[in-house]
Amino acid sequence: MFKHTHISAFLVAVLLSFPCLWAVEKPTERTENCTEGECHNSYRQKQHVHQPIELGVCKYCHKWVDPKEHTFKLFRTGKELCGSCHEEQTDDLQIIPSVEQLRAKAHQIGKGKYIHKPLEEGQCIDCHNPHSSDYEYLVSAPKIGEVCRECHETSEFVKNPHEPVAEGECNQCHDSHSSNYRFMLIDDQRQLCFSCHEDTKAELDRFEYLHKPVADRECSDCHEPHGSDYFRMLIKKYPAEFYAPFDVSNYDLCFSCHQEDKVLIEETENLTDFRNGKTNLHYLHVNMPIKGRTCRTCHATHASNEPKHLRKNVPYGGWGIPIQFEKTENGGGCSPGCHDPRLYDRIKPVIYISDKNL
Repeated sequence: MFKHTHISAFLVAVLLSFPCLWAVEKPTERTENCTEGECHNSYRQKQHVHQPIELGVCKYCHKWVDPKEHTFKLFRTGKELCGSCHEEQTDDLQIIPSVEQLRAKAHQIGKGKYIHKPLEEGQCIDCHNPHSSDYEYLVSAPKIGEVCRECHETSEFVKNPHEPVAEGECNQCHDSHSSNYRFMLIDDQRQLCFSCHEDTKAELDRFEYLHKPVADRECSDCHEPHGSDYFRMLIKKYPAEFYAPFDVSNYDLCFSCHQEDKVLIEETENLTDFRNGKTNLHYLHVNMPIKGRTCRTCHATHASNEPKHLRKNVPYGGWGIPIQFEKTENGGGCSPGCHDPRLYDRIKPVIYISDKNL
């Protein structure tokens, strides 16, 4: 028994050391379908097979050079080859028979103003396997995001990732071939965001005053579309709470556009209209060591029917406190639940005994 096993192992070792004894010989004459032979039959065993492979027409892409030496070259190169089927118009349809049948299911690529770099350089195989794959679109990974990460850095490990990024579905927002929109987006930026964020769209449709980034259709002026470590995927710090101890850095997002002096200077004659005489009421509300009111306490960040983007109601926990703001010629006033009714006037300041309960 031992001798038999020993001899068998020896024979296996000998066979493995001489590949010529078991390797499949290359054909020496022209063949129509390479996948039916013993060399390339694995191409058809994948879950997703490129249609020329499925149809057994290798000649759509490959052209024989010397059948006896089993040498060939591509019919064309790069996107010229792929574009002969995967493009809206091709001048030489006669060279590739029945190409219309393939194009019926093909994407129209390379027609946008902005073209993905691999496509522009004719490197379709950077993303797609030309023969077959276990994954949709003949890509090399189960999620499009995994393919994108081979070249692009993403924000998947931030505290607040955008859901499509976290799920590896980059193509929910980006066209992987070409686009008429910046960043290869599939639609205008704001309309793209609204395709999911319907509540925000409804908010903007019914309100009169729009925050300038919203009016300018630039959601990314404030939000990081892939993900962020900040509240609501914002690009910079912005307090999420009603109260916050004052630190100017807490408002980095707001002060990207607005003057930070509005919350740093206690008295002014022209820095803001929200003042009682010279008393800067922005400073009075926000610049407090413990319970400073944050910007979002009184201002709506997207849109409002009130001037200066004021809220109708202050969000305090689950309660919306009515502000009841009324504008006057030289000032205004409010009657919220957080303090007694207060008026202010820039010309004739209202005198209050104490502001400690503000």
